This record gives sequence, C-alpha cells and structure tokens, in this order.
Amino acid sequence: SDESMMIVQALLEVAAHPDYDIASMTFNFWHSLQVSLTE
Repeated sequence: SDESMMIVQALLEVAAHPDYDIASMTFNFWHSLQVSLTE
C-alpha cells in the first residue's frame, strides 16, 4: 500500500543519514524485517 511504502521510504532516508547514531536507529527494524521474511 502507499502508506507502507511511505514508512519504508522514511526508514530508508534515516538509514542513509550520514550520522551513524541516527542511521543505527533503524537497524532493529531492518533486522526484524529480515527475520520475518526468512522464516
């Protein structure tokens, strides 16, 4: 859905932030997504 894509786009923008402390805020989400997709 469009709403889901907006959330993913926002997470990608944060993950691409040059400040590691800010970018790392999304790591738990990406890890959880990877686990969910590979179960």
